[in-house]
Amino acid sequence: MNEQEIKKEIEEKINSLEKLKGKDIADILLSIYKRETVGLSIEERIDQISTLWGFVEEIFAIDKENIHPYLERLDDPEQSKKGFLGNAWEQIFEALANEFLETLDIKVIRLSKENIERLVKEKIKDLEDNFKKFRDLGLIKESSFSFRRIVELLYEDIIRQLKVYIDDEYKVSVNPDCDLIIVKYINDGTYTGKMLVLAVLSSKKKFRERIAQVGYWTVKFRHSGSKIKNLLITPDEDKDFLKDSDHKKIAEFDTDGTYVVYSKEIRSTKIKHLKFLREDVEKILNERSEEIAMYDRYGSIIGKLLNQR
Repeated sequence: MNEQEIKKEIEEKINSLEKLKGKDIADILLSIYKRETVGLSIEERIDQISTLWGFVEEIFAIDKENIHPYLERLDDPEQSKKGFLGNAWEQIFEALANEFLETLDIKVIRLSKENIERLVKEKIKDLEDNFKKFRDLGLIKESSFSFRRIVELLYEDIIRQLKVYIDDEYKVSVNPDCDLIIVKYINDGTYTGKMLVLAVLSSKKKFRERIAQVGYWTVKFRHSGSKIKNLLITPDEDKDFLKDSDHKKIAEFDTDGTYVVYSKEIRSTKIKHLKFLREDVEKILNERSEEIAMYDRYGSIIGKLLNQR
């Protein structure tokens, strides 16, 4: 299909929605994206999602004469639009990031117990095997093994990993604002396993949206000695990175990496095309390789000890 036909398809599907939700818009774009990008390179796929997102922005332009009936019924349609489009972009990027990083054995998730439960179910064979060994030795009771309890323990550990200090003297700590996180599951021999947080991903439609927060949390991660990286992904709708803006300077100094979904050249070592995300995440994995190996050794040692009993 040509671009005009695709844009018309998107508009028709959006107009058929009774209520506008980020998930529904994301599902429309992702279904077309999958259909139109078969056999394309990563860079071509990213360009395609950039084009599709541009169509959505045009459809919901402020000066558009015929707005969606759902928006006409709202007191503040512009604020509502920002909300569901922001949510749609986040869900689209979550799907893209998992596609690009799939072979690295890591996951990009929105931080919630529901998403952790989904990952637990993927790894349940490892957990069941570990649990049986602990149970047979009388180290845990049957009633203590449940999806809910495992999810709670993993969630609490992720929150602990994300904590940053805002006051050294009084050891006051807080958790950063997280859109998405990159985690690696490791079978460390325990019956919960370990979900190691590698990075926080902020997904913003426009870089100026909450830019102070993104930079603040990067500084706090560094100050706290955390190994977690703070990354930003954006379509950069205002094209701030193509000019010498303050937002560009913040991206270069107060993020660990910023990625855009358009192909125009940006003169910066820290602001890159989204195609470089995989390469940089591989570097993060290499930086944490000793820590990952340590947990793997724990799993191997505990497994051997349990098998000897």
